[in-house]
Amino acid sequence: MKPANAHILLVEDDVTQGLLTRRRLQGRGYQVTLAQDGHEAMNIVVRGQVQMVISDINMPAVDGYTLCTHIKSNPRLRHIPVILLSTLSSTEHVLQGLNAQADFFLAKPVNPQMLFDRVEQMLANPPKPDEEPPAKPIEIVIDGIRHSVTANRRQLLTLLVATYDNVVAQNRELGLAQQRLRAAEANHRALLRDSLDALVVVEPSGAVRFVNPSAERFFRGNAGHIQQALADLGPRAGETREVTLAQGERTVFAQMRTCPTVWDGQPALLVTLTDISRAKENEARIRELEGATSVFRETDGAVRLESLTACLNATAGTDPAGSDGIQFSLLSGHDRETQLR
Repeated sequence: MKPANAHILLVEDDVTQGLLTRRRLQGRGYQVTLAQDGHEAMNIVVRGQVQMVISDINMPAVDGYTLCTHIKSNPRLRHIPVILLSTLSSTEHVLQGLNAQADFFLAKPVNPQMLFDRVEQMLANPPKPDEEPPAKPIEIVIDGIRHSVTANRRQLLTLLVATYDNVVAQNRELGLAQQRLRAAEANHRALLRDSLDALVVVEPSGAVRFVNPSAERFFRGNAGHIQQALADLGPRAGETREVTLAQGERTVFAQMRTCPTVWDGQPALLVTLTDISRAKENEARIRELEGATSVFRETDGAVRLESLTACLNATAGTDPAGSDGIQFSLLSGHDRETQLR
């Protein structure tokens, strides 16, 4: 049977991950049977027609180590290559894998291309346990704890290669992640630079790390001037409040928002200032107009000044036919009198 048509037993208790890996292997021309625990997998293996076992380690009932040990301790089955999917993140994982006599280890999450390469290689060159000398127990001490490992030279070399492949893959992923991070940071800085709000990044000590053009125009000064102005404002992480700044003879009102951020890998504060001076000026004008809009109200010969709103509210329910002819006069700048009835 050609390796491309080989029957592979995939053991994975995570249904989603199992189906994804099975589909990938089937896409390479392999026949794949999926089992969800070690007990089910062992029943399939003993029935024959399996050329390789790929098994997760952490599973209910019978785990991957136990499954591998059962296969390798059976003279009829020990020629079947077993690949264990492990994080290889602890000494215990490595030693258990060696004692289980696994043929290879792949780090999780599994890199699809590495999986394809190892499957093809091991199907083309399966282990030959009958030609290998029996492994002898080796006593080793790791972190002050004595361990006994039973592994031959092929298994030790396999572990070395698997560990090296894992390190290379992790370094590659780390490099790609760093590239994506740098690209995201560049986009973030471009957004900050082009913002219409004044944006300033300061260190916890108060030193200014970044000032966008809007902030330069808002503060009308250099980084030193901006740093002193922010020190006077006293921004605190997580707060939003209104502040005032003096720009020559003009007082500027702003809403200041401060949130924690990271700048060049160091903790910092992002201070955002939105100019609300025009809104404040409009509010003041509205209040002035409300105070100036008034009328004379005459009742029984008494005349007093009231706001237009109050007078209109007072007469909103008055029936004109039944009124006593109360008159309202709206004063203009030319003392023009307009009669309202």
